[in-house]
Amino acid sequence: MSKTKRPTETQQLDCMNRTIAEAREWLDGERTGDPALKRQLGGTELRSMPTSALRKLARGALAYLHEHMDPGMRPPVERYIPQALSLLSTGMQTKVAKGEKYGYMTFTLSLMPARKASGFFTNGTINTCPMAGVCAKGCIDNTGQYRFSMNNTARLWRTHLLYACPTLFHELLDREIVSRCSTARKRDKRACFRLNTLSDLDWSETVRYHTNRYYTVRDADRPGNVEDCMEVGPEPWRSPIFYDYTKMVKRGMAILEKVPYYHLAFSKSERMPWAEAKGLVASGYRVAVVVDCKPKDEHPTVPGFVTVDGDEHDLIFRAGSELGGCFITLAFKAGVQRGAALAASLSDGFTAGVDRSTNTVIVQ
Repeated sequence: MSKTKRPTETQQLDCMNRTIAEAREWLDGERTGDPALKRQLGGTELRSMPTSALRKLARGALAYLHEHMDPGMRPPVERYIPQALSLLSTGMQTKVAKGEKYGYMTFTLSLMPARKASGFFTNGTINTCPMAGVCAKGCIDNTGQYRFSMNNTARLWRTHLLYACPTLFHELLDREIVSRCSTARKRDKRACFRLNTLSDLDWSETVRYHTNRYYTVRDADRPGNVEDCMEVGPEPWRSPIFYDYTKMVKRGMAILEKVPYYHLAFSKSERMPWAEAKGLVASGYRVAVVVDCKPKDEHPTVPGFVTVDGDEHDLIFRAGSELGGCFITLAFKAGVQRGAALAASLSDGFTAGVDRSTNTVIVQ
């Protein structure tokens, strides 16, 4: 990051006006598309401002958005904004924290899933999971720490800031990624980032920006792990690792072609036939499938394919690195009424059944 200095009152006012104008453009429906791709690298006034000044801008932008919310849906204006402006967190998911014993420290970005941030404004353009289907009914945003009011409201503010003011959001995210890398190094860990914890946006430009300084691609065609895809620079422990799950197969393949060091696992859903899932694994990709078991159970295997327990830890880049592709099995999770939710998910085809006699996934 370039050296920052305290902005003058005129500069602060000008940046606030630009930020509000960007938010107004979104509120008026003049800007659509994936906000994760709306980066402006360098050359902006924001890049030269200290983080404290950026957070002040973000507070002003969120206050402006609050004024334009549906009155019946407004949260208190100051409620959980500080938590929202801390974009990355650790420990929100148990399996994410398990990576530390392997030498990795994972930081996650949590947004509101699917269309749950819509309805607060008249434009209604928010959809963080374009391919959301049956999974939206039993999303893990209702499980664990995600279900608490503080985290839910913070995710709401965070999502609105990304969509309304992407330039400011990306600047804050860039700085936090650099800061979190430093945090991991101080603890003798390697920093990992999962930016689509509850969403499915295209963060490829952010990944490219933060990894190009470390990596030289050697084998762009093979979607393997860190060592397979690249040569790491003179200080490999400094290089961050980015990984995510996605249902967007075509987009994911395009991303892997241009940013092969972005580790992706394709999520099988009711819309993906087993033939397609098997074809992806046979081609060297990772495919995650939700199965009828509990996180602590011995996970079933997919007959004829390498299968990895996806609840042992969240480090998907360690899966299938030398064996080609693999299936990653994830236990079905639900916040409340697990039995009813599981039955509905099995019926809809999102969750795969298990043959208990052989502990294998039922492939239909």
